[in-house]
Amino acid sequence: MSNKAENGEQEQQQRQSILPLLTPYKMGNFQLSHRIVLAPLTRQRSYGNVPQPHAILYYSQRTTKGGLLIAEATGVSDTAQGYPDTPGIWTKEQVEAWKPIVDAVHAKGGIFFCQIWHVGRVSNYSYQPNGQAPISSTDKLLTPQLRANGVDVAEFAPPRRLRTEEIPEIVNDFKLAAINAIEAGFDGVEIHGAHGYLIEQFLKDQVNDRTDEYGGSLENRCRFALEIVEAVSNAIGADRVGIRLSPFASYSQAGDSNPNVLGLYMAAALNKYGLAYCHMVEPRMKTVGEKSETPDNLPKRFELNASLNKYNRATFYLPDPVVGYTDYPFLETTANEKLIATPPISTFTSCFKCPATPGIWTKEQVETWKPIVDAVHAKGCIFFCQIWHAGRISNYSYQPNGQSPISSTDKQLTFKVQKNGVDDYKYPPPRRLRTEEIPAIVNEFRVAAINAIEAGMAIQKTN
Repeated sequence: MSNKAENGEQEQQQRQSILPLLTPYKMGNFQLSHRIVLAPLTRQRSYGNVPQPHAILYYSQRTTKGGLLIAEATGVSDTAQGYPDTPGIWTKEQVEAWKPIVDAVHAKGGIFFCQIWHVGRVSNYSYQPNGQAPISSTDKLLTPQLRANGVDVAEFAPPRRLRTEEIPEIVNDFKLAAINAIEAGFDGVEIHGAHGYLIEQFLKDQVNDRTDEYGGSLENRCRFALEIVEAVSNAIGADRVGIRLSPFASYSQAGDSNPNVLGLYMAAALNKYGLAYCHMVEPRMKTVGEKSETPDNLPKRFELNASLNKYNRATFYLPDPVVGYTDYPFLETTANEKLIATPPISTFTSCFKCPATPGIWTKEQVETWKPIVDAVHAKGCIFFCQIWHAGRISNYSYQPNGQSPISSTDKQLTFKVQKNGVDDYKYPPPRRLRTEEIPAIVNEFRVAAINAIEAGMAIQKTN
């Protein structure tokens, strides 16, 4: 090992030893490998309130082994929504949609909590079932507010004050959402009791003007939050429950005349439940360094003292499944001669199974591959090209001049349901290759292999 490498390794070890953020932490029954947590971040990309497949990549990118992630705010019922395309967890469809996302986080060793949420009066008719009024602790109207993008203005509908006898139904919504989260595979839930949403509309005296057992005194104002905590804890176990509180904040015109007393009362009351954690928004929030969007491995960046990505706030809440979501650059480190194989690369025009898959039979394709191969080699990797031919696993639209796909047989494949669970993938009858045609296919593989070497890759034959 060179002196430079030795010095770099020593510096890395020294940095690890002095950064508490990188040390392990036991959070109840969960053993965290470090203390950096992905906070719940609203992204507005769950079309129709159903989590989408692109969230698999988003959360997987941000997962580290033994790291804690908290999912974006997730509605507990159809009355809980106040923003476009935020996810829910009150239907079977939503639960099933969350499962592959949770699986992706677990596959990388992450611990995943779902933040369960009701916006209360921070809503309008368009987000409510049948265009009804949003519900709250009060009937006081929230005045228009500038959206997080700094451009749009949010208008709110006059809320409907919940009747006393309706409140247990909302508590039950949180309980069922927690049960559904566990069914989806989440390790636990975080109850969103902060930032001016429904729970805080009960907690804060600048909003709560009730005269029943849920209003007036501090104890009464905290009753709703604590009933939710108790119901959720009883349903899934307190060791799987966290809560977020912001007694000092005044988001959505939800301030309190004595936030210190409110915060201390809630902290003391929560102690008896044995929750996994309390996620507290502090009164004096400051950003250390510059704000950034770092999807890959934030602990590793701190460990290496690497720079953080610049972000573009204008893209945070776009409905785009990539831009401002999964397209941030990753930390570049030397890969130490790891082996990488490409996805299947077609050897000729008749090879395709899927749209927009790459090929390697033309000069243009070879030249396009070269900078990709160079980038992999620059990080110390070995790059193999997988060359393939789909045969009968194709259809007319992927074949030159709409001809039949070729195969060893003329037996037709049966229809197959695509991964989205909706589309049928239809296979046409294949054409059986004549004996004298087979050497031409062999030659296509040979030429593709030569082209791969010309592009700078090694070869991997497909099955």
